[in-house]
Amino acid sequence: MNEKFSFLSVIELLNPLDLLPCWNVAARSFIFEVDALPCTVEAVMPKCAGCGTETDLHELDVPMCPTCVAERERLQSSIASLSAELTSARELYRKAMEASDHQKATCRGLPEGHPDRTVAAGLEEKAKTSGERYWEALRVYSLVLQKAGGKTPGAP
Repeated sequence: MNEKFSFLSVIELLNPLDLLPCWNVAARSFIFEVDALPCTVEAVMPKCAGCGTETDLHELDVPMCPTCVAERERLQSSIASLSAELTSARELYRKAMEASDHQKATCRGLPEGHPDRTVAAGLEEKAKTSGERYWEALRVYSLVLQKAGGKTPGAP
């Protein structure tokens, strides 16, 4: 151990560069002993917020590994396309329901075998099929949103 740094005197604490003034004629008095252990600083690699692997990549100051970033981007593009499919299915269902309701309204006073009633039955079946497609698109979209943590692509 280096004797110079094993003990610190009051003067050395006040003047760490060991430039003792010439007026100091007092004897050194030691106030504490310092253990000179080697200090090592280890760099800690941040862990990915998604999977816990070590990563250097940060997105909005959150550590994210490339695999999790790619998965999130894939999922967001999937959500965007499912949202477009859901909107399309909803519009088709609304149009089919409007056409069916309009045809039913025009057929109220007509007898059972009338051709317009056959058209109304066909439109009603089309509305039913459109409704089933809409509900299936809504179910799939909801499942993907739950997997993504409930965040839509444009949401903050």
